[in-house]
Amino acid sequence: MAYSVFICDDDVNHLNKIKIIIEHYILFHEGQFIIEKATTSLPNFLEYIDSHEINSGVYFLDMDFKQDMNGIDVALKIKQNDVYAKIIFISSYNNYATLTLKNKIEAVDYINKLQEIDNLQDEVISSLKYCYNSIVEKKRRSKSVFRFSINTSIYFIDINEIIFIENSKIPHVLTLVTRTSRYNFYDKISRIDKEYEFLYKISRSCIVNPKNITKINFDKREVHLKEDYIKKFSLSKAKLLREYNP
Repeated sequence: MAYSVFICDDDVNHLNKIKIIIEHYILFHEGQFIIEKATTSLPNFLEYIDSHEINSGVYFLDMDFKQDMNGIDVALKIKQNDVYAKIIFISSYNNYATLTLKNKIEAVDYINKLQEIDNLQDEVISSLKYCYNSIVEKKRRSKSVFRFSINTSIYFIDINEIIFIENSKIPHVLTLVTRTSRYNFYDKISRIDKEYEFLYKISRSCIVNPKNITKINFDKREVHLKEDYIKKFSLSKAKLLREYNP
């Protein structure tokens, strides 16, 4: 799976330098990254991330956009939409580390864009390698643990315990049902489906754990689950479920 890279710098020359380095890296590391968006326009960039669901993106951000928002503000905006975002700041200055710590942004790196091109290339490539390994490791760990938040608390649930996750009656709130508990939390079915690929999205409103399927009734389009739960599946998901092999 290729992960998305974003570049936003209002200086077109600096943006192109970073873009060319990343394109060259991608050429020799096929399947790791794609450049999804590279722009000098901050409003265009913000509009794009607001209108797209992004998970574990890698963002190369200028620190000084000469606008109402600086790189810190943009990074905080990104983190609202992509909680696992990897932020790399590119700047002419080296005095922003304290600000990022204060705002708990956890930037991957701070790259001086005025340095020699060979050094710039080394630092950009080093950041890409770190981000890829970090994302892959998180994906590997997530196969055994499901992570979600309720208010200020973070929960980690053994993936085998999950029976299903579905939309609740409250907008933007999901219900997670395990063998012993039930939780309500803010999230999106589409985001969970994208991040936890081993779970089955059987309809627009429901994801089930295939390990806890006990029977599938194709005539009634029903998935029977442990603890006597029954969930309807969409006709378009019949092929996926016919390939189910416990």
